[in-house]
Amino acid sequence: MRVASPDNLPVIDKVDPSGIAAQAGINAKDKVVSLNGRELRDVIDYEMLRIEDVLEFKLLRRDQILTVSIENTSGFPLGIYFEKSIFDKEKLCENNCQFCFINQLPPGLRQTLYLKDDDFRLSFLYGNFITLTNLSQVELKRIVEQRLSPLYVSLHSTNPNVRRELIEPPKVDRALDNLKALLAGGIDIHLQIVVCPGLNDGDKLAATINDLWTDFPALSSVGIVPVGLTGYRSALPHLEGFTKDKALELIAQLKVWQKRALEEKDYRWVYAADEFYLLAQTPLPALDEYDDCPQVENGIGISRIFIEEVKGWAVPEKVKSGSRGPLNIVTSVLGAKVIDLVLADIAKATGYIPKLIKAENDFLCGDVSVAGLLSGSDIMKAIDLAEPTGLIVIPDVALDTGGLFLDNLTVSDIINKTGRDIRIVPSGGSAFMEALTTQSS
Repeated sequence: MRVASPDNLPVIDKVDPSGIAAQAGINAKDKVVSLNGRELRDVIDYEMLRIEDVLEFKLLRRDQILTVSIENTSGFPLGIYFEKSIFDKEKLCENNCQFCFINQLPPGLRQTLYLKDDDFRLSFLYGNFITLTNLSQVELKRIVEQRLSPLYVSLHSTNPNVRRELIEPPKVDRALDNLKALLAGGIDIHLQIVVCPGLNDGDKLAATINDLWTDFPALSSVGIVPVGLTGYRSALPHLEGFTKDKALELIAQLKVWQKRALEEKDYRWVYAADEFYLLAQTPLPALDEYDDCPQVENGIGISRIFIEEVKGWAVPEKVKSGSRGPLNIVTSVLGAKVIDLVLADIAKATGYIPKLIKAENDFLCGDVSVAGLLSGSDIMKAIDLAEPTGLIVIPDVALDTGGLFLDNLTVSDIINKTGRDIRIVPSGGSAFMEALTTQSS
């Protein structure tokens, strides 16, 4: 048997030695030619097929084709892990959105940061937002047949003229038709609107929300997020960011819709991003005002969850206030506004004397002020200016899965250059507190 494109076959990264796949003779680095006669496009196909009672793998091992059959009735896991979740080519975004964050990145970063994915499979697997502008009828049919739900969709406007100006689709824009078809097929959709002042805010945003409410009643939730602007827009159209007053106006606008939704749907349905409340210098909503946090994948409500988890952390009896010395928490400008609300709770629960080190985002400039986009150089600069003593902690969201900051520096680089005691801590409230209470001082 000949394999047409062996380089495009899914590669098995690891095989659990205790799993039944290892016992059947499947090895790491084997390539899967087919499973039960079907080529695998992605891990979704694999997950759909692996539950069958008999599994026949055709594998490419070096230059040999092997057949491995598994009786899959024991209930034990197969123990197969792939190198990538998408085995064929990822679908990329074809639009030219005025507010696209990737277009605003400085040159010279690692290539993966410039990848504009717009693949429904990554939306289903990881909560990535997709535009639906490049979705084919074959893909739409697959989503409905395989029940790939929920999906996360960026829409921005329902007005065709506003959409053309905002996203500049290169071909006929069928996103609204595709959205309607997915909802009719029973797919759970969480939608996002990136709001750009002067383009799709105010009355235009009101019209979009009204259209979604009227024409797409099955939508599960709508998240409203502010445009993010870096300092690298010289070759891009001019866009305005949000001011305190505009953030207050938007919050008030959404409260009207939330009240209506609460009356008619029994939940608020539309939610404003945390950044709006922090920018407006107004209290974050109570946790129950986020209902079951349907937009937490979008970061909406995550600040309130962090606060409640920190405040609700049980104080160990052995920890006494001030008994563990100084703790320096590095975070972004917006992150500092959240953590500042619970510094006393952190002190009481951990025994540390916590201080905030606010890192300005000089690497990206503009109005970027979230912890997940802090560079290693910005963190080092903030540490040098603060001249802290004691333990320094940095949130894990500033690092990618390979342990790199946005500017390709590592934690080791920062430790070596600053000579400080620096550790990475989880950004979730409970995990953050767990890490602090188990840290050795």
